Amino acid sequence: MYKKGKQLLAIMLMLALCFTTASMAFAQKAGGASNAMGHMGNGGTGHGGGHGGGGHHVKNALTVKGTVVAVDTADPELPTLTVNVTHASHAQTGLVGQEVTFSIDPDAVVMVMGFGLSTLDDVLVDDVVKVMAKSVDGGYVAYKIMVY
Repeated sequence: MYKKGKQLLAIMLMLALCFTTASMAFAQKAGGASNAMGHMGNGGTGHGGGHGGGGHHVKNALTVKGTVVAVDTADPELPTLTVNVTHASHAQTGLVGQEVTFSIDPDAVVMVMGFGLSTLDDVLVDDVVKVMAKSVDGGYVAYKIMVY
């Protein structure tokens, strides 16, 4: 009986090690470690790393929150997401109330709350989203999409 208990403990420890390794691998694939709130870490506060840590600051960046109006993945090379903006970062408050179409960066991170890392295929019409994007040549390219 004692020997079976040791075997069971060894199996449980191996499983725990496998799950830990797998979760770290997924976090690294997404571009950073995930903190307790589920936000992808960038070494700082999420605002360009202002407090301790390098972080990354995207030039011409904007953050908007709104409701998904359309998701177009028909052309996998040029997927788009259209959002009815209800809130925008300070410099882009003029976007509130407008439908804005975002091109999707090929390396974009899509997070679905309650599920974790996901793909654009899991973003549905009427979902509430927060989109982090950069302004490029008069358009917007999304590099992070969070679905609430």
